[in-house]
Amino acid sequence: MAGGNDIGFIPNKQIATNIASFAEYLIYGLGTRVVIIGQLLQRDPSASPPGYNDSVTEIYGLLTQKTQTLSNIFYWRHRGFWMDMSHLGRDGLHLANPPLGSLKPGDPPHQ
Repeated sequence: MAGGNDIGFIPNKQIATNIASFAEYLIYGLGTRVVIIGQLLQRDPSASPPGYNDSVTEIYGLLTQKTQTLSNIFYWRHRGFWMDMSHLGRDGLHLANPPLGSLKPGDPPHQ
């Protein structure tokens, strides 16, 4: 497996190749009909190694290119996650559930 935790330890091109190769294995090795690769999310810069978000952006571009030529493998771009970091939890790394600031006092929690 490959992903955000590999950034800084494995070259970005190799991370993208590993992700695409695993998706191909699911299609051709296990007979999965469609694979959707989820976009790596940026992290709060103060909670991440220097250059982490730049690597995420580079891997995004590499996976976009790779999946354009693959059959039944798609790279899903999360719209809106780049505008602000409100979707991140207090640690700046993981998604908040619910997103910080999305509830007003008295609102029931998201299910």
